[in-house]
Amino acid sequence: MQNDNMTKQEFLYALKRALSGEVSPEVFNENMNFYEEYISTEIQKGQSEEEVMEKLGDPRLIAKTIIETSSPMAKSSYAEADYDSDTGRENNRTYSYGFGKEKNGRNNMHIFSGWKAALILFTILAVIILFLVLIFKAIGALFYFFGPVFMIVVLILLLRLKD
Repeated sequence: MQNDNMTKQEFLYALKRALSGEVSPEVFNENMNFYEEYISTEIQKGQSEEEVMEKLGDPRLIAKTIIETSSPMAKSSYAEADYDSDTGRENNRTYSYGFGKEKNGRNNMHIFSGWKAALILFTILAVIILFLVLIFKAIGALFYFFGPVFMIVVLILLLRLKD
């Protein structure tokens, strides 16, 4: 999509389509709000909508930059192109540092979120609560069986201290 005669709404729509499903909802909302406010502010300053659109450029290129810079892999991998003198072609390599493998230019890093994270958290809490209940039951059983003996020992010690 070229930027010639693009309106603010067309620009935002193209940016929205390019970012949808590619970045987190926070990154998506932050950038959509930023560009909407930026365009409105520049128009209020006296520029025409056409001038602002021309200055911004292609929304797909902007989206590509946003996607690349918001990726968790952006800080942990880089691509390198080198020239193969035998074939006369460039070889592109991607180096990853333990976060996931690159496939089709996308990050395959798996992060637990949503219902999976809630399920894991719930399971961990259930195990902790079960463990605590068992410990308190064991302590309670000890007091049930040894409580009278404990009370007698305490009474004897108190009587000895009194004398």
